[in-house]
Amino acid sequence: MAFRPLNEIQWLSRHFAVTALMCTYDTLIQYYKEEVSEANDPVSKYCVQKLTDPQAQVRVALTALNDVLGELASLCKFFQRSCLMTIDALQFAKARICKCRAQYLGETLHWSSEVNTFLSSVGETNTAAIL
Repeated sequence: MAFRPLNEIQWLSRHFAVTALMCTYDTLIQYYKEEVSEANDPVSKYCVQKLTDPQAQVRVALTALNDVLGELASLCKFFQRSCLMTIDALQFAKARICKCRAQYLGETLHWSSEVNTFLSSVGETNTAAIL
């Protein structure tokens, strides 16, 4: 599998990279476990430990990051429309910024259904510390 290259100015490419990482998360764990059993590689041991440790919250952080990057990627896609007028872009950007501010930076976090499903399967997690 190959990851798409990151482009410094587009949130869309970051969203693709995090989505690809999330899709291959279990495969990465399996790969590192095989490396540990075959070669007793200390780096692989460290990776298995961090990727599977519930206290490290790597998977929770990736899921939350994917949710936030999804919002930014949709904004990026909207700005790439050829028939976009300046006033439409301004109004859409203001609305998206208000939504993100209320959703992620307010008193109560409002995650997407995908994140909520994952968080309920993990158990009690402090997502405010991740943000």
